[in-house]
Amino acid sequence: MSKTKIMALTALIILAFGITSIDNAVAGVTYKGRAVKYATKWEQIEVGDVEGHIVCIYEDRAIHTNLEGKSFMDGWLERECGYGEINPKTGYGYVRCFGVITDKDGDQIYWAGEAPLKAGLWEAEWKFVKGTGKFVGIKGKGHFTAHNPTPTQWYADWEMEVELP
Repeated sequence: MSKTKIMALTALIILAFGITSIDNAVAGVTYKGRAVKYATKWEQIEVGDVEGHIVCIYEDRAIHTNLEGKSFMDGWLERECGYGEINPKTGYGYVRCFGVITDKDGDQIYWAGEAPLKAGLWEAEWKFVKGTGKFVGIKGKGHFTAHNPTPTQWYADWEMEVELP
């Protein structure tokens, strides 16, 4: 085989490998897990128009457990805060929430979401806002469903698609 053909073949292999690598780097990976949360702060004010109608500000802490996919977020800690308008008697309301998730190395992922309460069940859509350290440039979004066994404790089952940098 001539030197020109070898160089052309080598270039073709490198090009194919490069395209495959780029495709793999950009493709999102889906993860599923659960966050067990407990309130560290809860302040509320009765609106007064109908019984049970409140506005609130809250803060919570959580630990994540990965249930499906690679071990992304498994054992990581989260701090979340938010504000909302809720009527626990009717089971309807709305919360805007923000959080920071810290991995075992101290690198962080920031997220923001919105969670309407319908018939006593929180259904939230959220997205990653930014990351630090190895997560600079992270992209992702997801969905969680939160269940409240008590007013100060809850858990959220989540699913997300993540593009790591």
